[in-house]
Amino acid sequence: MGRDKKKLKILLILLFLSSFGFSCLVLFLSYRGQIDRLEKESLERLSSTAEATLDVYGRMVEMVFDESARRPEIRELFHTARQTPYPRERELAREAIRKRLEPYFDRLAFHRICHLNLIMPDGIVFLRMSAPTLYGDNMLPASTLQAEALATRVPAMGFQAERTAGAFWYSFPLFFGSDFLGSAEFGLCPVAFAEQLQKQFPGHYSLLLRPEALQSMNPEEILRRYASSRISKGFYEDIKVLDNLDTPEGIEEKTLCELLEKTRRVLGGPVSPLSKGNDLALLLRTESGSYSVCLIPVKGRKREFPGYLLAVNRNTAADEIRELFLSFGFLMTLFFLAAAPLLHQTLRYHDRLVEEAMYDSLTGALKKGEFNAISKREVARSRRYGLPLSVVMLDLDAFKSVNDTYGHLAGDAALAAVGKSVRESIRVADCFFRWGGDEFLLVLPNTGPDGALKVAEKIRGLVKDLSPEGIRGLSVSLGIALLDDGDPDLGPALKRADEALYRAKGKGKNQVSG
Repeated sequence: MGRDKKKLKILLILLFLSSFGFSCLVLFLSYRGQIDRLEKESLERLSSTAEATLDVYGRMVEMVFDESARRPEIRELFHTARQTPYPRERELAREAIRKRLEPYFDRLAFHRICHLNLIMPDGIVFLRMSAPTLYGDNMLPASTLQAEALATRVPAMGFQAERTAGAFWYSFPLFFGSDFLGSAEFGLCPVAFAEQLQKQFPGHYSLLLRPEALQSMNPEEILRRYASSRISKGFYEDIKVLDNLDTPEGIEEKTLCELLEKTRRVLGGPVSPLSKGNDLALLLRTESGSYSVCLIPVKGRKREFPGYLLAVNRNTAADEIRELFLSFGFLMTLFFLAAAPLLHQTLRYHDRLVEEAMYDSLTGALKKGEFNAISKREVARSRRYGLPLSVVMLDLDAFKSVNDTYGHLAGDAALAAVGKSVRESIRVADCFFRWGGDEFLLVLPNTGPDGALKVAEKIRGLVKDLSPEGIRGLSVSLGIALLDDGDPDLGPALKRADEALYRAKGKGKNQVSG
């Protein structure tokens, strides 16, 4: 009996230690999950902000283009210069164009758009406003962006390191009647781009470029403009971006050097993650707190990969999560002996309780009660970044007859199959709600009418092919609507989507209407 008690005691001790170890593991995995979420959010924020910043500059440049290079007298002079066989007349036309463009170029220079070039269809530079005496060279060997823009005769945008400068280029075609004159290209200095990012999210920003991206530049310009990167020997950093940005708020030089050194060690090794051109995010901790180190690829043309935008930002959320989990771990250790069963049960069923509170158990869709919070967030994001936002309302056709013919259990199986099919066919960012008995709603961020139509048609086809519990002939009608500028929230869009849904019903069902 004593031996049995000893065995039982050992078993209980082992069970206690195993339970404690398991709880610690769950706590650690939850912590890592939160950290991974923060890293992903940091990348999404940087990517969205960078894209929105370049888009804003692009719109500004396009307006100036319409007011300057696209003016009839400019195009007429450009056309005359291209047609005349006399060098003197060409020089006079070039000088006349330069004088007319000078006020606009000065205005652009204030916003750090430091280049305005006129390029002829064969790639020959007709005029460089930043260096009026340098013209006549061919841009095509040095600029795939310009080669594509001239070949397609449509606007183009991307980062390109040309012979004298690396910049974000915006190229617009120029026509005089039916005669294609060439293109006007505007170059945004990387330092201006970095300054705008720093104003929105204080931190350290840098532009890392691959050696292949600088092949077209003069060697003297490379030495003058770029230095070896502090985080990877295979990349160069733009010196002007480093020198012209103010000292990052909240990041001391010592802390920044420590963060960059840690990043270098993480990215070191025979095969650097930077060589793949993928997004990369790290959450690093120093004595002064936690920081996000994010790298997103800079977009070139024709799937080119010129390099990365590097951002180092203070991340107080990581500190809060760390403190929260440390406190929770301390309390768990302190009270585990007395509350081990309860704590174990809480950890085991926590995720299930959250899921039951948010999701419909039958279809796996979000409950209708979650709509207000999610819709406010998505509308705010759409307004902030100027992104489209679509909604799709869908309703099973003649679902009452399914219940009447096959029974309610079969009807539930049909709803579950539809819910699963929709959830597996949409993006992670899309939100899927159960709106009523057999009615559902999709909220599609960053999706315009064409994208929403594709999603709706895909769902319609998927439902048509379903046959749960032997049910045949399932179909769904869908209505599409887009958030308009005048809508205060998603309410008007939902009403339009609902009206479109009833139009689809009225046309014979199993259709998509917008």
